[in-house]
Amino acid sequence: PPAAMVGSGGGGGGGRRKRRRRISKNKEQVEQQRMTHIAVERNRRKQMNDYLAVIRSLMPPSYSQRGDQASIVGGAINYVKELEQLLQSLEAHKRSKQDLDSISSSHGNPTRTNSTANRDDEQLRIFGDFFNFPQYSSSNQAISSSNCNNIVSSNDIEVTMVDGHASVKILAEKQNKQL
Repeated sequence: PPAAMVGSGGGGGGGRRKRRRRISKNKEQVEQQRMTHIAVERNRRKQMNDYLAVIRSLMPPSYSQRGDQASIVGGAINYVKELEQLLQSLEAHKRSKQDLDSISSSHGNPTRTNSTANRDDEQLRIFGDFFNFPQYSSSNQAISSSNCNNIVSSNDIEVTMVDGHASVKILAEKQNKQL
């Protein structure tokens, strides 16, 4: 009877399954692989923390209230978007000033040279394709006085509306290491 049980496999399925043999690594190899993995992961975390520290140092403290990674990255995104909006408003201001200058120069009062105008136009072309957010790109829209409204409700608060996007600025004294 004991010989009959060996062939049955105990499961009624008609035969034994072959087990895969595990390739066994010696303990030194396993430990070395584990230590290498730990070192690589430690270096990755250190590099990430260094990058986050650089990003945090480049933006005002009000954009990253907490020190966690998500708030630093989110604050950096908001800061870049606000800088893009500032660039757009400065470009619009520059275009309106150029329009006024061209009107005054056509009446015999030249105020700009052609080399200055060419350099300014070249800079606009360089930065025009730099930002790829459509709501902020200069090639996608021309900001005119009809869709750009400045509302100043107090001496300390400024709200700028550009095509349905609002930028609220609270003016305060400049702090050290702040743009």
